[in-house]
Amino acid sequence: MKQSIDARMITPPSGDFISDEEICRVIGEISGHGKPINIRTLHRWDTLREGPPITKMGKFRARRRDSFLAWLKARERSQVRT
Repeated sequence: MKQSIDARMITPPSGDFISDEEICRVIGEISGHGKPINIRTLHRWDTLREGPPITKMGKFRARRRDSFLAWLKARERSQVRT
């Protein structure tokens, strides 16, 4: 069963940022798989520009928690009757 996302589920490592590992864990939990998605999936989404927004500063990459939550919310769909 899918869970609704809540900001309290995410504990960023420092300040307003969230690690890729934490993003993978949260996506895995809310998707109903019960385990984190593979980090390669997240990196593939980055390459395809389909993943959560990223901030790049030279080689340093970071993701803001608020941007991640907004990205998740933008993917919400109403349930379709079958």
